[in-house]
Order: sequence, then structure tokens, then C-alpha cells
Amino acid sequence: MANSKEQTLSSIQKEIREKSQFYKRQKARSNSAFSKLSKESSLLLVSCFSIVSTNTILAPIERVKTICQTDFLSINKVDLKTNRPLGVYTAICNDQGVLNFLRGNMANSYKFILQTCARGYLYQRFHLSPKERDANGYTFAQNVGINSAISLLILAIAYPLDLAHTRMTVDMTKQGQKRIYSSVADCFRKARNSSEIISSIESSPTQMKFIRYSDLYRGFGMSIAGTLPYAALSFPLFDLCNKFTWDASKELDQTNFYVRVLNRIVPPTVVMCLLSSILYPFETAKKLRQVNGSIGFKNSLSSSFQILKKCKITDLYRGYSIHLLKVIPYTFIQFSIYQLAKKMIKD
Repeated sequence: MANSKEQTLSSIQKEIREKSQFYKRQKARSNSAFSKLSKESSLLLVSCFSIVSTNTILAPIERVKTICQTDFLSINKVDLKTNRPLGVYTAICNDQGVLNFLRGNMANSYKFILQTCARGYLYQRFHLSPKERDANGYTFAQNVGINSAISLLILAIAYPLDLAHTRMTVDMTKQGQKRIYSSVADCFRKARNSSEIISSIESSPTQMKFIRYSDLYRGFGMSIAGTLPYAALSFPLFDLCNKFTWDASKELDQTNFYVRVLNRIVPPTVVMCLLSSILYPFETAKKLRQVNGSIGFKNSLSSSFQILKKCKITDLYRGYSIHLLKVIPYTFIQFSIYQLAKKMIKD
């Protein structure tokens, strides 16, 4: 009888220990998941803040560059004394005021927040997570393919905000006059209800609705041609360039401050300059298409031929000199966040 009671008591104690261990494991998993979620949320907030603040600081450069790119063929052409960056800068100061260098920046901020959130989720879901299960990681070709797919999806989601940013940026309405676009929502509304499109096409209500919303994607083909190669190749090329500089100066990186700084700045700057010098004409053509909408063009292919026909090769590189001023601060932050994300996932 005593043995039976001892066995029963022993089994109860064993069951209690097992349940206690089970709850401890569950709590540990919960804490681990919460810690990981907290890290990801913190990284997302830091990424959004860094990118938005950087682009806000660089917004005057971006606005001057965009006006240089588009004014010579824009339907809303302004009679600037010169299309050089200094002339555009002077025109904005005299006609609009210093604060208007930020015109269009709100749409750009919305775009970057949306892109950062989408990229953070998609990159974690489809790129870094599978890599955790594969000790060998991805090849260069696989990296390019994954980055291309993710970038195309993000580009499609955020493109209307990019169009709104371009159209609001090139608005050279003087102080005291009514702006062409009063807000991002107003820009969307006027793009959808573009009278030039609706009056020139006889279509069914369904086709008309598609046409009205498709105007939010004017220049999307050019954007794919210019943005997708950059997005697909930038991080893989950065990894290769970073590996090369790291292997060459691994020992000095630990002791020499200047070498450490150069190792953080040189790889992203080289990658950015290389890709932007090749793909910059596509960005110019995209912005011309965004600014002019569908006026004078039968379709996207027609617009591409018309733009290339009217432009010299030098026209497609308008504003490139001032564009280079953005390279170091922008790429340093972009690739620093990329490195931080990789380190966080590994940890």
C-alpha cells in the first residue's frame, strides 16, 4: 500500500516537472519570438527614420535635379534663364522661397516608408529566412533573381507615389499663385481625371476606368528598365565589392580608423556610381513620361521613341552632376541598414 502511494506521488511529481519544463520552454520561445519581433520592429523604425530624414535633407538637391531633367521637354515648361542646377536653385529661391525646396517631399516620404516596410517584410520572408536553413547561402545569380522579384513588386506598389512626387516637384508656381497640385491626394485625383486622356478616347465605362487609373503608372515601363537592374544588382555587387575590400584590408580594419571608414564608404559609393552612370538616362525618360502624362503619345512604346527622338544623349544626363552629391550620404545609409539587417538575422 505504501509502495503504491509512493509510486502515485512519484508519477504526480514527474508530471508536474514535465509540465513545468513544458511551460518554461513555451515561455522561452515566446520571449525569443518577442525579442526577435522587437528587433525587427526597431530595425524597421530606424530604417524608415534614417531613409526619410536623409531624403528630406537631400530634397533640395533632388528637386533641382528633377527640374533640370524635365523642364526642357515639359508641357508646363517654365522660362528659366538657364537649365543648369545653379540657375534652377536661384529661380526657386527668388520665385517660391527657400521652404519650397521641399515641395513634393511629402509624397517622397510616403513612398520611402512604404518601400522600406515592404522591403523589410519581403526580404526577410523570401531572402534571409531561407538562407538560415541553407548553410551555403545563395549564389550571385540567385541573389539577383530574388532581388529582382522583390524590387518589381515593391516598385509596382509604390509607383503612384513616385509619380506624384515628380509632378509636385516640377511645379514652379510662384508664391501667391495657386499650385497645380495642392496635395498628394489632389495629384492622384487630377491624374485619374486627366481630361486629355478622357476626351481623346472613346471607350466603354470599364475601359475608361482602367485608363483613368493607368495614368498613375505613366512611365512604369521606363522605371522597370532603370530601377530593376539597379535593385537587382546593387546588393549582390555591394557584397562582392565589400568582400574584396574586406579581404584586402582585414587586419588594418581593426586598428586603423581611416581604413575602417573607407571600408564602409567606398564599396557602396563605387556600386552606386557605376550603376547610376549606366541607368540614369532611364530615370530621365521616366520622369519626362511622368510629367507629360499621355499627351502626344499613343502608348508607352510610342512615348519612349518620341522621347529618344527629341533628346540628345547629353539631354538624358541633365542634372547628373548634382545627382552625384547624393551618392555618398544616401548609399552609406542604405547599405549600412542592409548590413545591419544581415547581422541581426544571423544573431
